[in-house]
Amino acid sequence: MKCRDLIGAPYKLGGRGPEYDCASLAIEMQRRQGVSMKIPPSPDEETAQLRTMRLILRSAWRELKRAERGCLVYFPNEGHVGTMLDGFRFLHTTSEVGHAHIDTLESPLWRTKRRSFYVPA
Repeated sequence: MKCRDLIGAPYKLGGRGPEYDCASLAIEMQRRQGVSMKIPPSPDEETAQLRTMRLILRSAWRELKRAERGCLVYFPNEGHVGTMLDGFRFLHTTSEVGHAHIDTLESPLWRTKRRSFYVPA
């Protein structure tokens, strides 16, 4: 899965590339895997991001029991999403870090967070 060019991409709420928020980065990663997804327009970018994630997860996606390469990892209590690079590492972006980066499910920040994994149905 090609993502090296995305590592370090600046965070921007509502960004669509080359700046991204977590949802638009996940959508870009899915696009690179041949999955077409759209972000609905909204005057409030935070609302658009959360609405996008709800639409994705209620549409033609199926939940997995474990992480798989290329699947979405969704943290429902955080309203946050990333893309799994393997069974442990995921690519995501946050305003706190300020750019796209690789993290692990077992890092201190993420290991206790409730999470779900999804692939296109």
